[in-house]
Amino acid sequence: MLIESRRIPSASLDQGMAVSADVERTLKRFPEVANVVTNLGRPQEATETMALNQADVYVTFKPKSQWRARSLDDLTAQMDSALGEIPGLDYEFSAPMRMRLDEVVSGVKTDLGIKVYGDSLPLLQEKAEEISRLVERVRGAEDVSSA
Repeated sequence: MLIESRRIPSASLDQGMAVSADVERTLKRFPEVANVVTNLGRPQEATETMALNQADVYVTFKPKSQWRARSLDDLTAQMDSALGEIPGLDYEFSAPMRMRLDEVVSGVKTDLGIKVYGDSLPLLQEKAEEISRLVERVRGAEDVSSA
């Protein structure tokens, strides 16, 4: 499983490392989890599209015969609830290959994305937040954010 996490854009590296440590500790509490590895920020060569306030959290699991959860959906819901307790963290669950392909093909890191273009960063942020508020009201919308 891949969990893409984000903090506020102004978060320092030390803050990012602290939040990532919290995420790893939280996920390791689940008996289904074998290992958790976090990739924070982007490499120096800029081969990644990730911003410096983003992290990819890779989670590997123990064999399903050792699981307490009934299914991956059940486990994901439990993890979602636990990660929701970490202040200042926004995140999305995915599969590593699926997320990378979606990102490369569309430049959008979610199942559904709305791109807003323009020259004025303050106006773009205002419009992105306005769109987020509208989308949040759509039945079935989950994990709505603007970045």
